[in-house]
Amino acid sequence: MLATWTPEELKRLRLAYGSSSAGALQRLLPGRSTEEIDEKAAELAIARNKAAFTGRKMPRWTEDEVEELRQLHPTTSNRAIALALGKSAKAVASKAHQLGLKKAPTRLESMGRENVALRRDRLDT
Repeated sequence: MLATWTPEELKRLRLAYGSSSAGALQRLLPGRSTEEIDEKAAELAIARNKAAFTGRKMPRWTEDEVEELRQLHPTTSNRAIALALGKSAKAVASKAHQLGLKKAPTRLESMGRENVALRRDRLDT
C-alpha cells in the first residue's frame, strides 16, 4: 500500500473513477488496491456513474410531459401526477423543483389535513 497519492494519481482518479471498472482503475493506478482506490474516491467525494455500468439511461422528460406537469402540479398530488405521466413520484418532485414549481396554498392545506388524518389513523390502530 502506497502512503501518499501523487498529483498525477489524483488527477487520473478524478478523471476515471466515475466511469471506469475496478480493473481499469488498477491499470491506471498501478500499485493501488481496489480498496485504496475506493477509499480515496470516498475521501474526495467522487462517485460512480451508475448509468455507465448498467447501460440504462435516465428517461428524459418530453416537452408535453413538462407542460402537463406545469398544469397539474399546483393542485394535484405528486403521486397522481406520477401515475398520469408514467414516472416515479420522486422524478415528479425533482422535476417540479428543477422548474421552480410550487403547490397552490389550497393544495398545501389539503396535504396537511391528509397527513394529520394518516397519523391519526396510525395512532388509532
